[in-house]
Amino acid sequence: MERRQAIQLLREIGSYPEAMPFTCVYLKPHNRTGKDGSENLELHVKTNRDTSTRQIIERLALKHRLIIKDEPDGFLGIYTPERKLLELTA
Repeated sequence: MERRQAIQLLREIGSYPEAMPFTCVYLKPHNRTGKDGSENLELHVKTNRDTSTRQIIERLALKHRLIIKDEPDGFLGIYTPERKLLELTA
């Protein structure tokens, strides 16, 4: 995701009154760049593992077609899925 998209997602998560505040947030470069050469970042957030906050993040990730991954250090990694071209035969 781009930096602008990550910030918009954070704002959208924070707009829910039942969402617990994050203890840490950072952006990490993903191992690939966008088609137009733009940066591709992963958003990593750390919460106190509140279930309602997790459900909000999962709902918004589904809405924006993002993937969530539990990281071993207690963070949630949020990023865009890698898109591959499918070869179709007739």
